[in-house]
Amino acid sequence: MTHKKEGIIRVIENLSAISDENAASTEEMSVAIEEQTASMEEIASSSETLAKLAEEMQLNLSKFKY
Repeated sequence: MTHKKEGIIRVIENLSAISDENAASTEEMSVAIEEQTASMEEIASSSETLAKLAEEMQLNLSKFKY
């Protein structure tokens, strides 16, 4: 009976360790996703700025056309 009890305790400890590892991995993924989202927002903002600059350049260049 003691062997079964010890076996069950080991299984529970292993499951607890796996659960802790999963929680840590999930937290790391969450941080990575937040960083990626911030990068995507920065890229989108930069794209908008570039589009506005390109439009301004087109307007300025059109002044030099005959």
